[in-house]
Amino acid sequence: MSAGRLLSLAAAVLLAAPLAAAATPAPSPSLDEIVARHVKARGGLGRLHGLRSLRQTGTVTASGGGRRWQRARSSTRGRSASSSPSRA
Repeated sequence: MSAGRLLSLAAAVLLAAPLAAAATPAPSPSLDEIVARHVKARGGLGRLHGLRSLRQTGTVTASGGGRRWQRARSSTRGRSASSSPSRA
């Protein structure tokens, strides 16, 4: 291998190494981190325990077999004060 080719190869390796390191994805968050962020986004554990009802509204659209269908759904669920989880 000639000195010029060897130098070019060495330069390519040295320039590619930082790019490869930058392309490495960040580690995935743990389940505990995901749940903690979810609880925080909802106002904290105390606020979640204080909920007495939950209303969900959504639309599902699907297709398959040459057909397409859509369904809207809305539901409300409630609980009494006595059925709230204990706060240990």
